[in-house]
Amino acid sequence: MRHSALTLLCFWLAACATTHKPLPPQPSVYVVAFSRASLAISQRAAAVINSIAADANRHRTLIVQVTGPPTKKQPGYNPGLAAPRMVAVERALIAPGVDRNRIIRNIAAPEMVAELAGGQEIQIRVVEKPVS
Repeated sequence: MRHSALTLLCFWLAACATTHKPLPPQPSVYVVAFSRASLAISQRAAAVINSIAADANRHRTLIVQVTGPPTKKQPGYNPGLAAPRMVAVERALIAPGVDRNRIIRNIAAPEMVAELAGGQEIQIRVVEKPVS
């Protein structure tokens, strides 16, 4: 009887181990920083963008998600820079061959504080295409 209980326990543990899939790895987040009120992409930011573009071009089934800072006006932060900065980053991704149709634009949640969202930053991820 003890042997069969141990066998059942082993089968149960094996079944539990096979029913849970591990979480997929999270995509890397690349950050392109802008200085103060600038729309210019620095040399450092260009190197990051070119690296992302090369990665995206190697994995043509993936999309490139560009996330900008929030658009809510706050002291010391101009939300009017968010969209033009995203456009600058998108153009910089397209220049080395990323197809425009593979770029998806996101804006950070409006209630998010610019300081917490990195008001001077654009985040880029190379991710799986969302299921629609």
